[in-house]
Amino acid sequence: MLTTWISRRRLKVNGGLFGYQGYRPRQPNRAPETFALLKTYYRGRATLYCPYPHIIYRLSAAILTLSDDPNSINGKLPFVTLANLRTLSAGRWLDDEVVNYFVKKWCTQSGSTLGFNTFFACKILFQEPECINAREGFFTDADENTVRRWCAKAAVSLNTEWDSVFIPINESSTHWYSARIDFRVKRIDIFDSLRDRCIENRQKPLLERKNSKLMLVLMWLTDVLGRIRGEDTMLKNNPESDWVCDPHYKVHFQANSYDCGVHMLWHLRHLLEFRQVRVGAQCSSGHLRFNDSMAGKRLRLAQEMLTDAGLL
Repeated sequence: MLTTWISRRRLKVNGGLFGYQGYRPRQPNRAPETFALLKTYYRGRATLYCPYPHIIYRLSAAILTLSDDPNSINGKLPFVTLANLRTLSAGRWLDDEVVNYFVKKWCTQSGSTLGFNTFFACKILFQEPECINAREGFFTDADENTVRRWCAKAAVSLNTEWDSVFIPINESSTHWYSARIDFRVKRIDIFDSLRDRCIENRQKPLLERKNSKLMLVLMWLTDVLGRIRGEDTMLKNNPESDWVCDPHYKVHFQANSYDCGVHMLWHLRHLLEFRQVRVGAQCSSGHLRFNDSMAGKRLRLAQEMLTDAGLL
């Protein structure tokens, strides 16, 4: 009865303070994360019907509980604290632990995608921890052995043989993008939701594009991963290869400076569901479709983490 009653209410937004008509938390300022998400999701509309009021009600209650006892989430999710969880708030930049949590969980559930954590790129693909300049020069046997150790560690949670790899990339702690190597469809793709970067570079000759050097490193990595899988991809100096490499894959562009992490995680969702990122009408699944406002996606991520922690 309570869920039915709440679902018939309407959401009222008024100068940043909002709740259900007929229901308002006693201390709304103690749950700023949930309310900020809602305000962003319903920006520009005074009163409207709430599509998932029961979820918002439970999220609000869970955030209030966490505000009372910040340590209540400790130990319930691997390496995740309340401070990490709060980066799912509207206008926040997702941090490494939130990204690592979903990459590991979703890739493990897929059974066939190897998900590296956010430290792989800076250790293997780039010259510095900030992931700005891709590595150059010769790669050694020691480099290949390091990749083999990362693969062995990441594959522990998979029950079947993997056929693709997902790599999140944290650029200067200000931007998220990712790379995917897929042995089934023979593709290496880089997914970046920054509009200007994508449009500007797609117009340049291939070797002058921003991600061209990174793509060369990914081609080396593909050869290493192929040997681990028992395949000989031979991408180095092989113009006859049937592999496709796209350093700026077409994606939905982020509408702000902080949703890159959510876009990146949704790229992963698409890759696990469709083996490609689908834009606009190409995506028939409403809950997977990209929007300029990703606040609804942030709510879904927060709900999933709190559910996994046993707090919903």
